[in-house]
Amino acid sequence: MIDGYAKLGNNAEFAECLFNQMLARDIISWTTMMNCYSRNKRYRDVLAPFHDMISKGMISDAVTISTVISACAHLWMHYAWLTY
Repeated sequence: MIDGYAKLGNNAEFAECLFNQMLARDIISWTTMMNCYSRNKRYRDVLAPFHDMISKGMISDAVTISTVISACAHLWMHYAWLTY
């Protein structure tokens, strides 16, 4: 469901609402929410769930790390563009 909202366009808020209502979250749900933010160009918002996930003792996988690195790269390119 979260991924479906992400693919619809500017629907990160709906996905976020669904994610916040989940009683149990696994690595897939965390990563899917991060991907949702990334697809909607909300790169800064990718970092908060990653931090929350790590602080709750979840261990990230390669897909999660790839999503976070991609978001950081987009943020860096945005920053570089503004300061150029």
